[in-house]
Amino acid sequence: MKTFYKHIFLLTCVTAGFSAIAQDFSVSGYVKDSASSEVIVGATIYEPTTNTAVISNEYGFFSMRLKSGAYTLECSSLGTKS
Repeated sequence: MKTFYKHIFLLTCVTAGFSAIAQDFSVSGYVKDSASSEVIVGATIYEPTTNTAVISNEYGFFSMRLKSGAYTLECSSLGTKS
């Protein structure tokens, strides 16, 4: 039984080490109409490789957490071009 707990502890330490290496970061900003500079409420910001999506709030603001790497974000809203 003691060996079992040692293995669980070791597994926890290794897993914590991997999560420390793969650091997350935040991408945030405002979605605005390019012609009028008005904020776009309820726009969908989508990252296809991780299948992650968020929606802009009443101020056009969004924030998304991703793992370290290179990504392309897609933004769309009803009645606007992507």
